[in-house]
Amino acid sequence: MEERAIGTSWAQALSELGTILKLDATQAELMLEDACRREPHVCRRCGNERIYRLGGGRLRCAECRYSFRPFTGRWLGRHRLPATVWLAAIKCFELGLGARELAQVAELSLPTAAELERTIQMSLAALDPQWTTVVRACASGGDVTRSFKIRQQGDGVKVEALPEAGDDVRIDLPPAGSTPDSLRAFRAGVRRWARLPADRLALKLKEWELRSNRRTGLFELALEALVRYMPAGVADA
Repeated sequence: MEERAIGTSWAQALSELGTILKLDATQAELMLEDACRREPHVCRRCGNERIYRLGGGRLRCAECRYSFRPFTGRWLGRHRLPATVWLAAIKCFELGLGARELAQVAELSLPTAAELERTIQMSLAALDPQWTTVVRACASGGDVTRSFKIRQQGDGVKVEALPEAGDDVRIDLPPAGSTPDSLRAFRAGVRRWARLPADRLALKLKEWELRSNRRTGLFELALEALVRYMPAGVADA
């Protein structure tokens, strides 16, 4: 996978990131809260959807009276950081910039930037119901499969996580020959990826699938994924 999106200059990347980081804090928060309306607020205690607002930005369930923050239970709720930082992290992901670049532009520690990148990857992987078990394991530090099957799906690719256990990486690929360019490039670099820890390998493979199949709209897709509620069994960080 490229470190930067193809055709994206550093000047363009820095300009787009600079625009986000200059956003008024209130405006950035409203952008995230507006995105949350795509999946209505739900009480994390009783599951009721009749929610009303309190002062200070908190929400309250009309049924059980439980109060919570707007991002509680959502992927965004894993890290209590300014909305501008979240938007910068999403933009970095869209541009193919890594945690090191995010840490520099958003003035974060490298571990924090890496965790934000990881949360974006998990939220996107969770859009695929077949990856729920893998996402839970990545979030909890549990055992993550190192066996995958990659197949062609139309003009794109599909990564399937296999249930086989084992310490060795196993990646089944379509026969060489009539494979798309993305798979040819993957074959050339697969040995480097195979050295990653199991959780990082799984999330990188799913991210690679996404980038191979979708060249535009990654900012919008990542934002949509982050405002969704996390699967059962995944707790706030």
